[in-house]
Amino acid sequence: MNFETPSVSLNTSPENESHDEQFVNNDTLEFKYKVLSYYNEGKSINQCAKYFNIDRRIISRWKKVESQIFQTKIKRKRCAVKSIIDRSHFPILETQLYSWINEKRHQGICLSIILIKLQAINMFNTIYKNTPESSLEFKASNGWFGNFCYRKNLVLRRITTSGRDLPKNSVEIIKQFFSENCQYTKHEFFKDWQHG
Repeated sequence: MNFETPSVSLNTSPENESHDEQFVNNDTLEFKYKVLSYYNEGKSINQCAKYFNIDRRIISRWKKVESQIFQTKIKRKRCAVKSIIDRSHFPILETQLYSWINEKRHQGICLSIILIKLQAINMFNTIYKNTPESSLEFKASNGWFGNFCYRKNLVLRRITTSGRDLPKNSVEIIKQFFSENCQYTKHEFFKDWQHG
């Protein structure tokens, strides 16, 4: 009996090794172009998978977003195409929270991060009350909030300056001011007011 190991593996041949090295970096946009172009020449997904040495499911995913891949300009080597699938852990919560935010924005209400997070926690407690998800602790962390805004394409504008509220008796103060200064004409009043 000869227990020597063969020097060349049975599964690979020298031609295949050099062919595999050609397509090592398979997540660049250029590579996606090549694979989809090869597929569009009339080849099957299995033929493409064998030729480029990648999983056929990856080609199927790229095929679903083919128009986005071909419309993307090559600005850099790597480019991720946004997924069609909602990757959130709590999609019902995020959908309802998104509609709540839009409703408040249409009413002209300015929402802060803290207010949105508190609303998310309240919604979580009501939506997932008697479900298996109720055993999970939903924290509405900064990371979750950032990803939520990214998934829903939200931009949170912050108020950078704030003015003081008018006093409650502002109407009376203005009336009193004009009654005390009624001896001036409009022209004199604004002239004095501008100069100090």
